[in-house]
Amino acid sequence: FQGDRSHFYDQLVDRGVPVSRTVGICYMLAAVFAGVAWIGAIDIARLGWSVLLYAALIAVMIALLIRHGFVRVDRPRETKPDPPDVSPGA
Repeated sequence: FQGDRSHFYDQLVDRGVPVSRTVGICYMLAAVFAGVAWIGAIDIARLGWSVLLYAALIAVMIALLIRHGFVRVDRPRETKPDPPDVSPGA
């Protein structure tokens, strides 16, 4: 377990967004997700629309994250096998 700078907040700051604006963006996103959850809780009688709304929000968020380069796939490093132990007396 080692810390990294791949969190959304850190990526915004690393891209030059001021900390105050980064915090505002994080609060705005939290409010959007809370609003969608609230709408879904109120409109529980029509579950189909709530699921569609959640799916659309998730799809938009994933598309935006990919488009702006926030998603990075780390591929495992190739490990080369250790060379055979060659001793002079073997």
